[in-house]
Amino acid sequence: MILILLGLASCQNPEITEKDTPTSGKTSIAADATLQLPVESEIKAFERIYDKAEIACRYGSEAEIFQALLRDSVSAVIAARELSSDEKAHFDRKGIVPRYVYIGADAIVLLVNRNNPDSLLRFEELRAIANGKINAWEDLESNSHRGKIDLVFDQEGSSTVTSFMRLLGVKKLPPNAYAMNSGNRVLEYVMRNPQAIGVIGMSWVSDLSDAARAQLGEHVTIACLRPERYPKDRYFKPDQVNISEGKYPLFRRLHLINCEGKNGLVSGLATYIASQKGQLILLKSGILPATLPQRTVHSN
Repeated sequence: MILILLGLASCQNPEITEKDTPTSGKTSIAADATLQLPVESEIKAFERIYDKAEIACRYGSEAEIFQALLRDSVSAVIAARELSSDEKAHFDRKGIVPRYVYIGADAIVLLVNRNNPDSLLRFEELRAIANGKINAWEDLESNSHRGKIDLVFDQEGSSTVTSFMRLLGVKKLPPNAYAMNSGNRVLEYVMRNPQAIGVIGMSWVSDLSDAARAQLGEHVTIACLRPERYPKDRYFKPDQVNISEGKYPLFRRLHLINCEGKNGLVSGLATYIASQKGQLILLKSGILPATLPQRTVHSN
């Protein structure tokens, strides 16, 4: 009977069959798909240093990675939000205290067509666009462009969408909001449509190849935002300096949420990402790191 119980316990997570330490063994985590390139870079760098460590990472939408965490198929997530009250209660019942490691912040970038003169937006106007109160360019304060506004995102349910809605206090997006299924398609749509506003993460922009970045600069403008209660001429671009100084209001805080319940391989990875080397990887990807000095990311 004891052997049977031990056998069942060993099958609860088939992906992890041996004991892991902070620098060795195997573990599985999940990460937001919009952060795939910087997370992959972090894991590869960690595994190069600790060659007995093997970290399997699955990438998905915000909903998908938290579902994987609640199913116990992964030990941690790298995400753009914290656990909800129901999710916390799940781990309370298991006697596990989730550990948060704040790793950095990623700007949410607004892309507009190069032929659109409206590349300066007030935060209040953006909120009105997101909740459907404004759906035409002529309804903006500048009144310098005409036509219906198309609001385009990378994927339905992505953290770009959910963070955008949380930051603007929007419960439901309007009918003129569309999912393009990838960041590249958002860029292509904005390039072809002067009425579009593309919504994407700054880490995606920073990860573009030199050729793609040149194409972006030629056909697309990164919009600047004016926060609420700021003077009329104060607009800010989505870079690391403006995020750190609280001037660019549209950004999401990134956490590694460790639910392994022990001092294992996830703890080692979290320590590495929070270290100087790990934070430098985030800095180069366009993310504002939690502990390192910032640099300005030039889009053009």
